Amino acid sequence: MLQPMTSNQRNKKDGNEKVKTFFRGNSWKKILTFSFFLLIAFGFWILQYLQQRFEIGVVVPISYKNIPEEIALDPGLPQEMNLRIADKGTTLLNYTLSGEIDAVSIDLKKIDPKKLFYSISGISLEKEIIKGLQSSTSLVGYTPERIEVKYSALKKKTIPVRITGSITTKTGFMLEDSIHLDPKEITVYGSGVTLDTIPAVFTKSVELKDLHAYFEKKVELVFPEGIVSDTKSVLLSGNIEGYTEKTFKLPVVCENVPGEYVVKLFPPTVDLICQVTLSRYTSLSETDFKLYVDYNNLIGNTELSIPVEVFVKPQWFRYYRLSPENVEFLIEKKSGL
Repeated sequence: MLQPMTSNQRNKKDGNEKVKTFFRGNSWKKILTFSFFLLIAFGFWILQYLQQRFEIGVVVPISYKNIPEEIALDPGLPQEMNLRIADKGTTLLNYTLSGEIDAVSIDLKKIDPKKLFYSISGISLEKEIIKGLQSSTSLVGYTPERIEVKYSALKKKTIPVRITGSITTKTGFMLEDSIHLDPKEITVYGSGVTLDTIPAVFTKSVELKDLHAYFEKKVELVFPEGIVSDTKSVLLSGNIEGYTEKTFKLPVVCENVPGEYVVKLFPPTVDLICQVTLSRYTSLSETDFKLYVDYNNLIGNTELSIPVEVFVKPQWFRYYRLSPENVEFLIEKKSGL
């Protein structure tokens, strides 16, 4: 049985019919044609408007070339120029959208290494700027208006290489020894002022995870501004092995005790629990270690306990813990003194 249409349904149907009638009629075609010619007219107006002459500001990089090998440029040289240029709108728009203006190239081959600075005049700068502009473009102004290139004779310094980043092993594995760097030190060149501020050179960030065997990785070095070197990278390497724990019960010795005193420690021995690679397990013995406390650290100690330190250990040894970590002490004067 057919149900009568509700008022909402009738209104919706009438609306759909009106829309269809509108798009089938001449009114829609007239509006579309009008909009098309309006868009064309607007495009012609934009083109005509852009034929006028305008002035804009742009920023371009500075490129320094032919730097003599025997000098080091001091930090702080300008790296970009601010230009004011004038031309037709279409040309300026092309500059803005495409970034077509070339870097300002400054040739430093005429630098005299015996002097302390080299001055680049505004005329020289203007010539280089104009090379990157179209012939129709006018250079209105620019900053900086001249450049003073300060420099000094190169000095050299041998500095250590340091690793940055993270190097981790799989569970149950550890480095047999420390990570090896080849080379450990490099010679760098720069001004004396700059070299004095450089204690070390660092690698790019290294991310090595879940290592479980011998590894090698070539890593590039990162040099501060004004520093150069013939060595651009180093080789990281290390041997990864499975490990286990080994425990030694070792006596604790008190060092630097004056002759008239005796120091008693409680307990007199502590456990040294160390992590050792499987290949070194049998060769590691209690004679490789010496634990101590310093008498000078006992004087004035109100807590009557002191941390135990590992005084002697193998050079490669790193992973360990002591139990207990602290010992109590009693200072007594020898009888008869």
